[in-house]
Amino acid sequence: MRANRPRLCHYPKRLNLHQLSENHFESGGDIVEKRSPSNEEVAMSALSPLKSTARNLAAASALSLLMAGSAFAFDGNAVAERLKELQATQGSELNYQSVETSGSTVTLKGVSVKAPGTPATEKPFNVGDIVLSDVSDAPDGGYQIGKADVPDMSVPFGGMTIALKGMELDNLRLAAKGSTGPLASVVYYEKAEIDQMILTHEGNDVATLQDIVATISPYKEGQPIDYTWDVDKIAVDLSKIQPSKAKETLTALGYQKINGHIDSKGTWSVSDGRFQLNQFDLVMDDGGTLGLKFDLGGYTLDFMKELQQAQAMIAADPDSEAGGLAMLGLLQQLTVSGATVRFDDASLTNKVLDYYAKQQGAERSTLVNQMKAVLPLFAGQLRNAAFASQVTEAVSAYLDNPKSLEIRAAPPSPVPVAILMATGTAQPEKLPDVLGVTVTANK
Repeated sequence: MRANRPRLCHYPKRLNLHQLSENHFESGGDIVEKRSPSNEEVAMSALSPLKSTARNLAAASALSLLMAGSAFAFDGNAVAERLKELQATQGSELNYQSVETSGSTVTLKGVSVKAPGTPATEKPFNVGDIVLSDVSDAPDGGYQIGKADVPDMSVPFGGMTIALKGMELDNLRLAAKGSTGPLASVVYYEKAEIDQMILTHEGNDVATLQDIVATISPYKEGQPIDYTWDVDKIAVDLSKIQPSKAKETLTALGYQKINGHIDSKGTWSVSDGRFQLNQFDLVMDDGGTLGLKFDLGGYTLDFMKELQQAQAMIAADPDSEAGGLAMLGLLQQLTVSGATVRFDDASLTNKVLDYYAKQQGAERSTLVNQMKAVLPLFAGQLRNAAFASQVTEAVSAYLDNPKSLEIRAAPPSPVPVAILMATGTAQPEKLPDVLGVTVTANK
């Protein structure tokens, strides 16, 4: 091994630096002759970065495992129990037989529910297994759920059955127990979807609603919450229902099968309870659009809780007057800032006029003139001359040329419902003035 040691060359007394070859280098005071590395040294040099990489991979793997353990640190049973608690605060009853946890997925097995206002004597409805995906701990101590899948189900409704298919909720938040946030007592979600809702009567599919979607904007303190609620397609088949006068009339009008959709949106301010329905359009293809809007005040979280309690009282004892009186008292806490009912015609009105004119053996124009002649008599029963004149003028214009008819309430300031109820009882003729009601046609 001695031969492998570098040979030291002493400086000559007079050394020309240009005489040093590339095979030498200076070390301290000596000139050391360079040599080629051995095979062993080359191999060790090549392995050195591999060893470093291996160490880095090992460290990264350990960190990943640590982070994964942290991401799935939640207890699936605690998530299920918190969901149950929040449902109870909203007036619903949720139970389950067991809980299974796999990674970030929590499955509630054998779920049964009772909707708010369900009588105590009524049995819970069996839902099946609810799967919660992408579950994680929230920074505030609660839980975040990426998606909740609800199994298909059929629910009895009077003499009908409602089948629900393809239900899911996205981006749910379960606040921590003891949290004091304004929405800590509700199951907050950002999107809910139902692929299909089918109403069945005596084995026949009478109506189908497809692609029902509701969205709620994330809550930000000091800002109102925006929401939408849409039904992409509504189909009603009157041939599948029992004979009736309404069915006979609609069939004669050409509406044995009715198609349409719903578009709806609004806002809710958590801080002051202002609730605005900015749009609710029920569209009937080849018929028309019925639109609703309103602006209410006082719809606070406390109001909602008291409303649930009143509903529970009515459900527990339907014959008792206490629940009804409580509900009446709650409604008096609300205020009305505005409301609109509007119909935009798309051929329905003239079809109705033609139908009833034919029943009388007359022309449409004759029927319209007859209706316009008796309008002042009906409007006079309102005992408000100015408003009666306004109604007569608007309805007459609409009958002559059916485009749109709108009734709008726009009081100069919010009106408490309590005042409206008192006025309606004592002086109903003054209600249009109190609410600032106007009736217009074709505008």
